[in-house]
Amino acid sequence: MQGTVDQARPEDLRPDRAIQQGDRSKIPRRLQRARALLRRHRCRPVETAQSHPALRRVIEIETTTLGRIGRSVNRLGFGGAPAGLTDYLSKYTPEDGSARDGVLDAISRALDLGVTYFDTVADYGLGENERIFGEALADRSDIFLATKVARNAFDDVRASLETSLERLGRDSVDLL
Repeated sequence: MQGTVDQARPEDLRPDRAIQQGDRSKIPRRLQRARALLRRHRCRPVETAQSHPALRRVIEIETTTLGRIGRSVNRLGFGGAPAGLTDYLSKYTPEDGSARDGVLDAISRALDLGVTYFDTVADYGLGENERIFGEALADRSDIFLATKVARNAFDDVRASLETSLERLGRDSVDLL
């Protein structure tokens, strides 16, 4: 099978009557190839109430298994740098309430689209990203949460992790 998912044209990925009615003979060949490529690369469907049922079969997020822990996670993750660093990607101040609401909305949308891998670090905005992530992910047990420390000594690492857990409102993280 030749090509990549990126070569599928947008018009081939939108729902049409053939897909809705389940008539596979009328599904464009390019779309069939895109789906086969997604399956071959172990992608899983994004389950979202906002997606059209036909799109759920097309929009997929690739997963991978992490080393010895054997946990399956999205290859596409949501990083915390923009949520904690002033003007990281655009005009943004973590202390600004409307900007904070925008980050909370972005995390909520990522969850709706099937993202389950979230990455933070204690040093982004003096931990502000961890506070925001903690608020947004408070009731979620179905996510994979990673954080990092910028320390070398064991006691410093332990203290940083304990502070991160407090900010995140969690007893543990999945990856340090």
